[in-house]
Amino acid sequence: MSALRIVLVGEGGVGKSCVTLQFINDSFVEEYDPTMEGRRSWSKRTVLGLEEGFLWLFAHVSDLMFLFMFCAATYRKQFTVDEREVLADIFDTAGQEDFSAVRDQYMRTGDGFICVYAVTLPQTFDAVKRFRDHILRVKDCEASEVPFVIAGNKADLEDLRKVSREEGENLAAELGVRHYDTSAKSKLNVAEVFTQCAREIIQLKEKKNGDDENKRGGPASSGGKRNCIIL
Repeated sequence: MSALRIVLVGEGGVGKSCVTLQFINDSFVEEYDPTMEGRRSWSKRTVLGLEEGFLWLFAHVSDLMFLFMFCAATYRKQFTVDEREVLADIFDTAGQEDFSAVRDQYMRTGDGFICVYAVTLPQTFDAVKRFRDHILRVKDCEASEVPFVIAGNKADLEDLRKVSREEGENLAAELGVRHYDTSAKSKLNVAEVFTQCAREIIQLKEKKNGDDENKRGGPASSGGKRNCIIL
């Protein structure tokens, strides 16, 4: 069973890590950001008894190591999609622009994307279309070739809501994708966004396989009748 590659994108602070951990571990963690934990750890190591010149070098080396080790947290989960067992590698990417170069690599290799924004933060909603356009540029392909699901997270904070459900649905209709209100805290639609993304990846792969087979003339085709030799 080959793993599907699902990549979470979105601005920092929207709850990508919380949504991912709710799906993976069935638990809610208050604003946990594994992409920043490593940075704090590496920063502490750069100031312990080092000469000034070596300190500068080590600080830069640690930044490079951090970029590759902590710009995304990776998880693996097996779950059911339309009565079919699937295996998915899930990449929770950092939202900060500092990591954009490395994040692009995850975009190039991703099979499908979940773009998370916070319904309490309008600026993160405004960034959704930008993320979609950037993914299409990085992958150099048409929108129909990239499974993309929008998740309006923190929907449990109704009193603080600044982006309406209608606005989310309208954007999804404009982009031709699916939109879900989600809440990592209450589990609202968390499983659904991952299931929908996986479903679209599977459908796209099957369509491509069918198209490739048709171009070859079908599995049973040999371009004409076979010659029969009687001995």
